[in-house]
Amino acid sequence: MTEEVNEQIINILTRLNVEDPSSGANYNQHVRGLFNWRGIYNDSLTYYYNDVVEYLGLIYIRISQTAGNQVPTDSSWNSIPLGQVDHDLQSVSSNTQTQSVSANNTYVDLDSMILTSKDLGSTGTYQICFSAIGYITSGNQTLSFRLLKNNAAIPNQENNLVQYQNERSTCNIVCIVDNVVSGDVFKIQWKRSNDTAFCLYRSLMINGIISEYVK
Repeated sequence: MTEEVNEQIINILTRLNVEDPSSGANYNQHVRGLFNWRGIYNDSLTYYYNDVVEYLGLIYIRISQTAGNQVPTDSSWNSIPLGQVDHDLQSVSSNTQTQSVSANNTYVDLDSMILTSKDLGSTGTYQICFSAIGYITSGNQTLSFRLLKNNAAIPNQENNLVQYQNERSTCNIVCIVDNVVSGDVFKIQWKRSNDTAFCLYRSLMINGIISEYVK
């Protein structure tokens, strides 16, 4: 394995790390599918599901749900085939204020929050991360955001914010989507329960890697 290929894989997996914006704690031990680059394997450390290490020049992903420190050649790990790593990392963000002009309780597309998966050469497993700041100027209401794939809402990926007048609230959606193919479209929609609502900031990111390397 050349140093160039090794560094490419390390850079990919390092960029896949996601932190909880409220606590800074890494999600990898709590949400299936998020990767955590741990560096060179060390038998004095404990490793968890989806930890990633380098061992004897190869890259391994831990697939065991049970914490441990077995060497990466153990069945609790999967190796990444050399020279075959492909990855799709895309993001879009905006800090331009946008106003909800839809009818009350009607979902509409959130301005600019749309990304299309690329061709990985195989089915992909994708980590989707969305963050937004909502704001209202009068009354109290619920502001809702949801994630869609190919115009179909992804189950259990809706975030409802109870908004209070002149207060800002943060929405975060983090999930794993399996069986992603080239050209799948991810987007965010939002709705308000009443009165005028604003989105002050929004960001959508997709991280994809070939499924067989993850499971």
